[in-house]
Amino acid sequence: MTESSPEPKRFEPSDACKLLTSEEREAVGRMTMDAEIPVIPIKGTQECIWTHSLNQPARSAIRIIASNGQEWIKAARPQIVRAIAHPATSKALDKKLKEALVEIASTDDLSDKRICEIYLLFAESRGMQRSENNLYAGAIGGMPAVFAASCDRGSVIMAGYGEYGMRGSIAINHAVVRLVEAANERAPDVLGGGETDEQEQGDGAAGEEDTTNDEDESPSPEPSPSDTDEADSDNASSDGGDES
Repeated sequence: MTESSPEPKRFEPSDACKLLTSEEREAVGRMTMDAEIPVIPIKGTQECIWTHSLNQPARSAIRIIASNGQEWIKAARPQIVRAIAHPATSKALDKKLKEALVEIASTDDLSDKRICEIYLLFAESRGMQRSENNLYAGAIGGMPAVFAASCDRGSVIMAGYGEYGMRGSIAINHAVVRLVEAANERAPDVLGGGETDEQEQGDGAAGEEDTTNDEDESPSPEPSPSDTDEADSDNASSDGGDES
């Protein structure tokens, strides 16, 4: 008698896939972008990647990473420990991540705005390169990509568009900003949590915090469409493995 093989694990679409409509994606990709690529997100986040078709090589893709900030920060410590230990992390970013680690360990009452700032520092440690305000340069797989970031009502959102041979442009910048704005509107209902409008007065776009970024970049070294973060489990809190 032989044991039957376990059934392959079924791909369950992420809640992040509910944050953008087909029409919104098509407006950026200039074609339908409805094929969802299976991806394992960083612990504490939701992630979705779309391309035109799963039956042909992807030439462009849209990616969204989303989290309820209060939920992400609960899983953040081991991720930040590894980011600090990573050889690609710059001295300036290393210092800011260590300060964030102390804050996480010493209080369980961080504001949504501060959680957002810490998340974006972590994103930079994975390769995101801030270009201006809440815009980042990076990659989706091997595709150059532009990402926009937003922090509002407790939700942290990064949305990006990548395409082989793409060069940055104002039109693409505006397009990804529209994506992140649309996702941000839906995030409280999809992800839950967050502060009230009164609690968050003065909380602007997360990208406006002052960070020194001579670091590698989050979509270049940042997680690519097929990147997984199984190593982000709690029992890995002291390892120095590669995040990308």
